[in-house]
Amino acid sequence: MQDTKTPAPTSSAPAQMTPGARAVERALEEWREDIREPKSKVTDGPILTRYIREGLGWAWIKDYQNRTFEWCGAFAAWVWRDSINPEIRKKHLASTYRLREWARGTPREIKGGLSAARPGYIAVIATKAAKPWGDHITIIEKVEPDGRGVWTVEGNARGEGPAPGPHIEGVVRCFRQAEAIRFIYRPLDADRGH
Repeated sequence: MQDTKTPAPTSSAPAQMTPGARAVERALEEWREDIREPKSKVTDGPILTRYIREGLGWAWIKDYQNRTFEWCGAFAAWVWRDSINPEIRKKHLASTYRLREWARGTPREIKGGLSAARPGYIAVIATKAAKPWGDHITIIEKVEPDGRGVWTVEGNARGEGPAPGPHIEGVVRCFRQAEAIRFIYRPLDADRGH
């Protein structure tokens, strides 16, 4: 999957944090917790309580079992929860298609590819060529200077866990090549809703 050396996780000093840097730090905190897909049905835990209930604001899901819900957008909603109002998170971040349709043609959509991407931005990638709008939501941690791709922190994926060893399934870090990125989104100040 990756063709470059794994960089150490990035971190920013709290006083200097932009909303994007806060989103990356929150994502990395979750990654450091070594959150993995449950082996059986659960009625609590970070995937259900933090990401689905707090991130998306969905109270109607009572339990969670591996592969019953693609929660990558719920993870992105949770790490951006202080900067995106609950109604936007609930309606638009759970689906790559809904996120794309909502952000398309607005200042939220980053033009110019990876050269305009910043840490914390939401990248929608394609893991399957069949979906032109992408099928997976990630948080950009770092853009490779040569433009080959981005390092991401993401939920509902297979990738690097915080401990050395084989890839895990859950909250992971991944290298995503530029060709896989379908679009990049950045929350606006207006998305906070006051």
